[in-house]
Amino acid sequence: METTNPVKFSTEGVARIQLLGTFTRLNYQSCDSSRYFTTAERVLTARKVKKHSSNGLVPIITPISASPSLEINDSLSICAYLAQSYPEFNLWPRDQHLRVLARSATSGMQSGYSEIRNRYNTNFVASYNGIVPATFQSKNEIDRLLAVWNQSRIVTMERSKVLGEKDEGFLFGEFGIACAFFWHILWRFRKYGLQLDAASSEVLA
Repeated sequence: METTNPVKFSTEGVARIQLLGTFTRLNYQSCDSSRYFTTAERVLTARKVKKHSSNGLVPIITPISASPSLEINDSLSICAYLAQSYPEFNLWPRDQHLRVLARSATSGMQSGYSEIRNRYNTNFVASYNGIVPATFQSKNEIDRLLAVWNQSRIVTMERSKVLGEKDEGFLFGEFGIACAFFWHILWRFRKYGLQLDAASSEVLA
């Protein structure tokens, strides 16, 4: 399996946070953040969470350099903070046109597709063979999701040609926040064998 070098964010010259271990796995053990949960703590009780999060919510990031102490909840807010703090990593596309589309797609993923989320639970172990029943609502959400991906790839290919930039084949060219947010949905497609008939060849590549 091809991997990439870890992306680390530094505070005052010391690596403190690893947002993306690789494009294929998140290496929690290599994180050097002041507050995080190790893979050994698989069962997180409310008491354990409260030790690190004053409002009891996770995920959470506490920037070491922030004064006064700052706690950021919500995965999209965390990613937005890191993208703004470390623009050199291009977590959002550099191009304004693609950046707007990426933010819109990510926000839609954050707040939408409830039927897919609820009907097809996140499952990293088992795979289902045969035909998995789909409701009318889930079919509509799948079609809408594939339409977003198709349009994202079409626009990204066009913009990459205009800008003379390399298109790495991810949703908006380079791997970024939008790709990370759609990852769990991609896993559902894989594990439940959801239909990809409406997906373009670029999306399936």
